[in-house]
Amino acid sequence: MVRKVDNFDLRGAFNYLVENQDEGGMGLTRPQAESQIAQRLAKETDFDYTAATEAGFNNEQIISKLTGIEKQGFLPAVAEGTARGAISAVPSALTFIPGVKVGATLGTPLGPAGIIGGGIVGGIALPLATSLVDQYVGLSKGVGDFLLGEEEPVLPSDQPYREAGRLTGSLLTFSGAIRRGLAKSAIGDVPTGQAGATLVDTGADFGSKKILANLRKYDPDAKTPLSLKALQGTENLATKMATRARGSKRDYYLKQEIPIAIGAGVGAGLAERIDPGDAVTSFFSSLGGL
Repeated sequence: MVRKVDNFDLRGAFNYLVENQDEGGMGLTRPQAESQIAQRLAKETDFDYTAATEAGFNNEQIISKLTGIEKQGFLPAVAEGTARGAISAVPSALTFIPGVKVGATLGTPLGPAGIIGGGIVGGIALPLATSLVDQYVGLSKGVGDFLLGEEEPVLPSDQPYREAGRLTGSLLTFSGAIRRGLAKSAIGDVPTGQAGATLVDTGADFGSKKILANLRKYDPDAKTPLSLKALQGTENLATKMATRARGSKRDYYLKQEIPIAIGAGVGAGLAERIDPGDAVTSFFSSLGGL
């Protein structure tokens, strides 16, 4: 019977071996890294590595045999990653719109730039803080483990699929929370409640009208500042998004949110394939996939 190495940090070992040398790693290729790990595991378990390779087994199969980590494949890895990503993003997603509102309110005294900047900062800071608290408490992880079973490590070839699914699921959760918040807001085209009645168009107003009125009061011919134009553009975008959020759910997701989430997920998967475990590469690759 083949002895297994329990609790082996396969992802940590693999990422270290393929990391560039100037970043503290060994700079190996993926096949070289798999070979190094397979030989190390074979040595620890007195497994005949040479005989196994001569019999036709590859390094990943040997790693699987000696760690007990089973091959998942594309669909199972993506499906599990998507489900776990969707669950883990719930706490952060629920605080995104409140964060934007609080940030924009706090930035109001600084004018258009303060409103936009405050909204952006608030939309990042509050969900990030919520995520950190959630990681410490372990609430979403506990829910995920309860519903899906305890998360098990995967082989290096499956990790890109898991990462792609994880980001896709997270973005879809955020999308759902944003859609729900916008649909409940008072901006955009809102049905009057009467059959066949014309929709009431209520544009978003984050303060641009008041700022512009004050500006024109002192100088009727003054040019609209770039920061104010940016605020007006943000208002127009919010109005369109709110109107779209009240439309068909099917169109909202199939024509917009799902393609965006999948594009970002593909970017995350490619990043994991090209530069495993690197957060910067993952961020820019995911951004490029949008």
